[in-house]
Amino acid sequence: MTESTPPHKTLVPPVLLAILFFVIAMVFRVIDIFVLQLHLTDWSIITSKVIPLVILLVYVAVVYRTFSVLGIHTKYLVINIVLGVLTYILYFVLPLALELFIELVFGLVPSFTLSVIPAVFVVYFLVFYIINSFMEEGLFRGLMLRCFMTKTNVTVANIIQALFFGFWHIVWPINALLMGMDPISAAWYAAYYIASSFIFGIVTGYLFQKTSSLWAPIILHTLWNFTLFITTVSYLFPPSGLMTIILYGTTLFTEIIGAIIVILLIKFISQRQKLPELTPWSAPLP
Repeated sequence: MTESTPPHKTLVPPVLLAILFFVIAMVFRVIDIFVLQLHLTDWSIITSKVIPLVILLVYVAVVYRTFSVLGIHTKYLVINIVLGVLTYILYFVLPLALELFIELVFGLVPSFTLSVIPAVFVVYFLVFYIINSFMEEGLFRGLMLRCFMTKTNVTVANIIQALFFGFWHIVWPINALLMGMDPISAAWYAAYYIASSFIFGIVTGYLFQKTSSLWAPIILHTLWNFTLFITTVSYLFPPSGLMTIILYGTTLFTEIIGAIIVILLIKFISQRQKLPELTPWSAPLP
């Protein structure tokens, strides 16, 4: 479906709408992890992915009668698929190779292998991460970024939604702390995870900004998470203490390099292909 006119109904002010949906998603996330502890089961936190996504899609379908307000449409589909794959290679694969090389220099002797996972779980988690990508990209980029653009420019709006996305992941360091991780290690883990997620949010937000399509961010997000699921990094000499902190820094350093490369690539391709720039929630997508 495509959008040709501005949304004709505004039940909730855009910024409030974005925050409301963030709170709804976070409530289900907290229940899944800290109450039901579904992350400890074979099926993981599927309900906190499906339910918020369904609520968001139903709201958009009922109020706006088109999913294109979230960037879900078929315009420039092929180039967005290509961009999704290219950003995955340059933002995940190459930085990971550089990270492993740096770790080898440190003497850790890293080994990158496929995890031993039953085929049924590989298929299930591929679906799980597709749903996860639709939910998180729909919420943070499709909804939040456009809603925040109604009150500020796109750069500031992108930073704000990326901050929300960073703190969205604070649940995992908190869970690690509750599971027995010492407070100092948990604090470093939290600092790394929030920073890494913030960078990821900036990249996917910029990708949405320069294409007005959610398909490239969804593809990047799905490939990123699924690769982490089916692979394992092990060390001949496991890092500990100060070395763990250094490796957090190394990982962020390589991610920043990858982020800079893909942002330049996105800017070049979007200009070359004359892709439409993102508009605020109150205006139609081009």
